[in-house]
This record gives sequence, C-alpha cells and structure tokens, in this order.
Amino acid sequence: FAVACGCTSPSVNREASLKCLQSLHPITLVDNLDSVAEFVGQRRRGKLVQLFEDSQKVPDKTTLLSWAESSRMYFDVPFKAVVDGYVIPKQPEQMFSPNFHTSLRRSPELLLGVNKNEAMYFLLYGLALGNGSFLHEDGSVLLPEAIQLAAARRPQSPNGPLADFHRISSAQFLSEDQLVRGISQLPSFSYGLPVDTSQTNGYADPSDSRMTAEALMHRLDTLCGELDFICPTLNFAEQVARIANSKVFLYEMQRKTLSCPFPSWTGVMHGYEIEYVFGMPYSEKFQNSFYRFNVEEKKLSDEMMRMWTNFAKRGDPNRNDDGTIGAVVWPAYKAAKQRDPALDLDDYIILDTPIRRGKDLRQAGCRFWLHEIPTLVKERRSMDDNGSS
Repeated sequence: FAVACGCTSPSVNREASLKCLQSLHPITLVDNLDSVAEFVGQRRRGKLVQLFEDSQKVPDKTTLLSWAESSRMYFDVPFKAVVDGYVIPKQPEQMFSPNFHTSLRRSPELLLGVNKNEAMYFLLYGLALGNGSFLHEDGSVLLPEAIQLAAARRPQSPNGPLADFHRISSAQFLSEDQLVRGISQLPSFSYGLPVDTSQTNGYADPSDSRMTAEALMHRLDTLCGELDFICPTLNFAEQVARIANSKVFLYEMQRKTLSCPFPSWTGVMHGYEIEYVFGMPYSEKFQNSFYRFNVEEKKLSDEMMRMWTNFAKRGDPNRNDDGTIGAVVWPAYKAAKQRDPALDLDDYIILDTPIRRGKDLRQAGCRFWLHEIPTLVKERRSMDDNGSS
C-alpha cells in the first residue's frame, strides 16, 4: 500500500513510510486502497495453487478458480480496527477472559442481532462469477447468466467445465487459514452447492444437483452470511452472556419491506432493519424518495422503536416508562452453560409481522464454522507438522 501511494516500503524504513503516508491527502490514500485487495488477492492465488496443485505446475485460471473471475474476497475490510490500548484496550479474546471481567466497572448490557440474509448485499456487489453482473445502471437487479447456468448444471460454453463451488468458495469466500486440503471442500458440501465429484458417483451426487438460480443464491447467502456475519455476532453474544450479571438481548430481522424494489430472492439484507429502528415508516421524505411501508410494517417499526428506546433507558427492552410490558416479551439470551435443558426456553426475538420468539438461532451453521472447521484445521496442521518433522 505504501509503495502504491509513492512512499517507501515499511520493510525498508518503517518510520519514513509512516511519515510519508501521514503527509498525503486522504483522497490519495482512498484512491490506492485497491492495491491492498490486489496484493491480498495475489497472495490468496498462491495459496490456491498449493491447495489445488496437480500435474500442472501453473494451472490456468479456469482450472484453478473454476468460474470465479478473481481470487479476491467477495467481502473484505482492508483496514481493520486497531488495538490502541484506549478505545480498544485488548484483543477480543483477551477481553473475554475472566481476569478482564473483574476489571469492568459495571456489568455489560448488550442489544444486538442479525438480519436473515446478511451476506446477500455483499454478494451482489462482490461475487465475481463469469462476466455478468447483478446490478445494472438502470437500477435493475438481475440474476446473471453464470448463476443461472451454474444452478442448472450447464456449462458457460459448449463442452466447457461445469461450475465447481469448491474452487469458487475457496477463491472468494474462505479465509486463508481455511484453505487446507481435505477441509476446504467441506463448506460447499455442507451447504449443498454444486461441486465436482469426479471421484464418486451415485445417490445425492452434488455434481448432479440442479436447482433454481434463486435457490443457489439462497445457499450462497446462507454460507457466507453465517461465516462472515451471523456466527461471529452470535459468538460475541455468547461471550458477553458468560460475564456475571450481564444482560444480552438478541434478535433476527426477518421482515422484508414489501415495497422494497430489490427482488424477493434478495431477502432481508444487511442494514435493512435500520429504517425500522429510526422510524422511516413515518418519514414522508424517505418514502417519497425510496419506498413506502404498509400498516403492519408501521406497527413493527413502533414496536422496534419502543424496545430500542426502553433498552437505551433501562437496559431492558421490555419495560415501558409506565412500568407495563409489551405484548411479546423479549427473552434474555443466556450463555449455553447457564441454560436449563429441561425448560427449553426461547432465547431471542424474531422481528417480523407478527413479532415472535425463537431459540437456538443458526446453531448448526455456527457449530460448523466456530467449532468443526477450526478443530479440523488445527488437527490437519498438526498432522502436517508431525509428518514433516
């Protein structure tokens, strides 16, 4: 990045590099952000070559990436939060340690949640599959031909290869730590994506799995949403709930505004709960500029504003100013070790029309990403280290 901005590489002179970068106009820095993604993409490509290496020393792009146009992540944050000792005092895993808990001046109160289709918004912008695009200059949102062909298990050209989502997900979804042979294919299998299974055949063969393009997008969204948004959020909720006397309230937004112009298959995307929290169903300016809300959606906004305001005032979304409680009680989320399995209680609220309660949000997917994959990666690396020593 420093070199792309015209500065000395930090590997040569770190102090000179920092001084140079600090002297530049912010727009210059922003204009060169793509160099970070390009560098990471090239590094990822090298790992993919190692992952899929075969008789070809330098596989061509189609062989290596299948239909993916790039090894750059569909979603990434070039400059992440910095542990500065003040705003962010320690690494998150250290902040959840028992010793750190005792240093807190008060027990934490937390309201957080996810939307049903967290990754869809970023897939529309970042998924590079074939030469098509989801978003068009006239404002339309359409399923690209590559998605339709991949779902139907048809090639992009006569006698061409079929889409292999083991390679595609490795190229654009998985972190570099997850690019491990024998493990990198598990996500595409687990989420029911079409993959090349030339080594096997028979019943329930993923290579023969045909589906609608909308169903394929739903599976991609579920995989990426749980990997990048939902499971990290739920893990954070779990860690905070383990702190003594903490209060955690968890939600999942499932209501898609009926007049929202995005196609129905895009679902409830990242950020689309905000308009309800801030009362946009009552804003004529918003509705004249974008889209309108029906009576049920206005009632949902009323309830969300009430609960968010109650939480801000008292750390409890249920209790109103006059001491009354709403029609649907928002259950507190309890850490796994604190739950009584005999009671089988709800532990989050579903924001929809009507509002209702739920339990065990995305447990199967988060067990996969937070426990199964890290355990398998660690065991595989241990085996490789022992084999090479």
